[in-house]
Amino acid sequence: MLARRLFAAALTLGLALTLPAAGEDPFASYVLNDTWFVLKVSGKGYHLNESNEATKAKFKTTAYMELAGTECLCLGGPSGQDYEVTLWTQVSEGLWTDSHEDTWHFFGEDTLMFVDESVDFAVGPLEYFSGSHTAKFTNKLDKGGRLKKSTYQSMGGLVTDGTTNGLDTALGGYRIKGKSIHQSKLPFDPE
Repeated sequence: MLARRLFAAALTLGLALTLPAAGEDPFASYVLNDTWFVLKVSGKGYHLNESNEATKAKFKTTAYMELAGTECLCLGGPSGQDYEVTLWTQVSEGLWTDSHEDTWHFFGEDTLMFVDESVDFAVGPLEYFSGSHTAKFTNKLDKGGRLKKSTYQSMGGLVTDGTTNGLDTALGGYRIKGKSIHQSKLPFDPE
């Protein structure tokens, strides 16, 4: 009987120590939770018209990315942290849209990496490009373990679909460089 009570007390204490308190953010320990990034995206490739004739094309846009921690599913892959990712791109003067929403799995600690994630970038009312890439987040933490700043660098990307002229299919490659910013520096209201 005493053993059962001790076991129940130990289990209750263990749960109390691992579960967040009421009102506490359950993802506060996620290094990049509630972090915004400004991303410079550029690439080169080709337009293919209806006759499959190829002409050179360039891809370029500035995007803003929001990361919010979410429950880690970690199904059969490396352990880490999952984030809801929202990419915002400008489609016309003063008009921004959330062109991509997804959940990405990050792994690592001070340098978090993700592998082969898909993205969609709007670059105008009818222009966009989509693809996948591998990227690295390099994080600098303060003495308390909180994020001071972070940089984002793709290690190669492939444009698999899109058009930069509103008509022809675009294919090619792209790179992304970015850094963390404060939400007050966004050129739009995400609400």
